[in-house]
Amino acid sequence: MRKRVARVSVVLALLGAGTWAAVRLRDLGHRATVTDGVASRIDRLQAKVAQLGLAQAGYLVPGQDPVPSLERFPVLLGEVSAATAELGPLVRSADGTRTLQAFADSTSKLAQSDGLARDSLLLGDALTASHIIFGESKVAIEAMQTSLTTVGASEVKAIEQQRADAVSEARTILGGVALFWLLGVLVLVPGATDRGEQEPEPVADEPELEPIEERPQVDIGAVAKLCMEIARVQTPSALDTLLKRAKHVLGASRVLLWMGSGEELFPVVTHAADSAGSSTPEPLPRASDHPAARAWRLGELQIATAREGSSRSILAPMIGPSGCTGVLAVDIGSLNADSQLRAAVVMIAAQLSTVVGEAPGAATPSTVRASATGT
Repeated sequence: MRKRVARVSVVLALLGAGTWAAVRLRDLGHRATVTDGVASRIDRLQAKVAQLGLAQAGYLVPGQDPVPSLERFPVLLGEVSAATAELGPLVRSADGTRTLQAFADSTSKLAQSDGLARDSLLLGDALTASHIIFGESKVAIEAMQTSLTTVGASEVKAIEQQRADAVSEARTILGGVALFWLLGVLVLVPGATDRGEQEPEPVADEPELEPIEERPQVDIGAVAKLCMEIARVQTPSALDTLLKRAKHVLGASRVLLWMGSGEELFPVVTHAADSAGSSTPEPLPRASDHPAARAWRLGELQIATAREGSSRSILAPMIGPSGCTGVLAVDIGSLNADSQLRAAVVMIAAQLSTVVGEAPGAATPSTVRASATGT
């Protein structure tokens, strides 16, 4: 009894590790792609700085009323200051933060020079105002534009570094979880010593059971390698090829991938050992008593007993952060669904849940992708 509890605990730990890795990888992918709109904010600031220069030049256009330009400049300056304050918390790099402070200092110098130019215009000294606008003010505006360009370049470098760090961390997570799974499966495999020491408890009037056919041990190394390759899947064709390999690694007669959509479970990929077993089953309602529907609905491993015209199957739920998204069904014929084989199927299903999401929309038979190939 204690060994059974220990094995269940190990399986739950493996499923928990797989779920944690999936959530962590999704978070890393999100962090590596979010830019917080820094680039678009910088572009808008560049445009407003250019408008500041045009507004000041409007003070001195011969024959043109300078009042609209005089009124527009402080409005633009206020918008630039507000946009700078909003941009500050979004800047990631230390260089970008320092350069943004230099931009704010140049904005203050521009405000000061504009005040001097206005005083000169009030005194009727257009020549001095012109020297200030095309001198001090122009230098301040050019410094502001240069600072914004530098902030943008610093942010690009920071984003690239963050993406590189995310990729490195993702590799570390995948390697660690794969090793953890390998060790967990090895713990689940019953050793020769355990089998020799186990003695059946006497049960009164217990009928003799027919000997169960033994199967060779599953190649744990091949299962671990397959899971690592599934983690790197990027195209549907690659996943299809790896599921075909899973059939051979597990020694199964058929591997069938079910995906949930709405209240129905749809067969997505089928690989069978012969044409007789290659037919694609119909979609299953969520409330169906079919073992695949039970595994999807309950989120628990199901062992389908042999019925007339069918074979024994191991059905493992694919559990992700949003719940059970599908089921991996492995037909094992008349062989015994021992703990080692069950653990291998659960391991592959857990890895599939990290790369295969929920089926988009309500699928129909014409949109369900299924392939049945011979060995």
